[in-house]
Amino acid sequence: MFSGIRKLMPGHWFELDETGDWRSGQYWDLQVAPDDGSLPEKHYIDMYRAGLEQAVSSHLMSDVPLGVFLSGGVDSSAVAALTKRVREEPVETFSVGYEEAAFSELGYAQEVATHIGTQHHEVRVSRKEFFDILPRLIWHEDEPIVWPSSVALYFVAR
Repeated sequence: MFSGIRKLMPGHWFELDETGDWRSGQYWDLQVAPDDGSLPEKHYIDMYRAGLEQAVSSHLMSDVPLGVFLSGGVDSSAVAALTKRVREEPVETFSVGYEEAAFSELGYAQEVATHIGTQHHEVRVSRKEFFDILPRLIWHEDEPIVWPSSVALYFVAR
C-alpha cells in the first residue's frame, strides 16, 4: 500500500542508528520438538483437551462479570462451552452479525448459545456502520485493517 514500509513481526527486534541505517532480527521462537506419532490418538486428544481446559480456566479469575465472544465456530464454541462448565455464575455470550444474512453467522452462534445454556446477546452491524467505522479503526490499529473480524470485534466489544 505504501512503498518502503515494513511491519515488525512478533518476536523480532528493530534497531535504527543515527545515520538511518537499520537492522532487525528474531529474538524469540517457539521451540517445538517433533513428535514421532508413536502414541495412540487418544493420548493426543486427552492432552489437547486438558491443555484447552487449563487455558480457559486460567483466564476465568475475575471479580467482575465475564463474557465470551461467540462466533458459532469451533474455537469460540469450545471456549464458551468450557467457560459454562467451569463457572458457577451465569455465562453471557456476545455475537456480532450483519444485516446481510449471507455474511452473518448469528444463527450458528445462537444455536451454540442455546445448546450450552448461556445468556446470549447479539449485535447487528449495517453495511454503512461497517464502512463508516473503518477510518477510526485504522487509526486505533495504527495500520491498515487486515482482518474484517477487527470491525466485528469492535462493535461487539462496544
